[in-house]
Amino acid sequence: MKHLVINMKKYIKIYILFFKNSMALLASHRFNLLMSALGNIIWTVGQVISLNFIFEKVQDFQGWSINDMILLLGFGQLFVYLMFILYWDNHAMLQAKIVAGEMESYLTKPINLKFFLSFEQVSIAQIIPFIFAVIPLLIIGVRDLRVVGSVDIIFCIIVLILGSLIIFFLNLLLAGLNFYTDDATSIRDMVMNTTDMSRIPLTFFPGSLQLIFVFFIPLAFVTYYPALILKAPQNMILIVVVELLVLLGFYLVSKYVWKYGLKRYTGAA
Repeated sequence: MKHLVINMKKYIKIYILFFKNSMALLASHRFNLLMSALGNIIWTVGQVISLNFIFEKVQDFQGWSINDMILLLGFGQLFVYLMFILYWDNHAMLQAKIVAGEMESYLTKPINLKFFLSFEQVSIAQIIPFIFAVIPLLIIGVRDLRVVGSVDIIFCIIVLILGSLIIFFLNLLLAGLNFYTDDATSIRDMVMNTTDMSRIPLTFFPGSLQLIFVFFIPLAFVTYYPALILKAPQNMILIVVVELLVLLGFYLVSKYVWKYGLKRYTGAA
């Protein structure tokens, strides 16, 4: 236990250092920060306007009101921004590092390789649109909800955290494919482009797609289920148990992909 605490403190300090380095880099690109923030905020406002147009014609969509849909959009934006802030760009750069032969310098460092390659740079520029786009969506989304109990909120947060970990290990798995094929980036982009589907209630899709969005591209755990828990009473224990099983599956597969991928890389080198 003591060793675990020491390790956690070590990696927190390292991440703070990564954050400070990213802040220093951002200081020299302030205009890019402004344009990125403005573009993302305008996109979010456009999504809300589109929902308003739709709900002028209909009262609900698959049993979801306009505020429910805004809440779903808010959760979708929440996980997307966290993904971009924390690790998306780092995983995207893995292919270039392999091609450039930069991996050797990472392999010699006394730090977990996957941690280093996942969190080396922090996309600070995404924090501003995260604050001004995501938080208002969540506030609007919960306005007309039933009285939500503390247990519902706790389970919603648990489902969100576990779901975010699942998406991280999915991204880690897809990044690890760079050790096997030059098309890994295209595969990753193709899979993650399905995030647009997270703004639609899961029940709208046919059964086969529902299974995909729960077990293979598990967006439902970061958008649909958190919103559903706040919207109406659910069997939350079942949701969490299924989520833990999915998380374990993605963790083990990503571990296998990286273990044998690194063997291929060091063998070739």
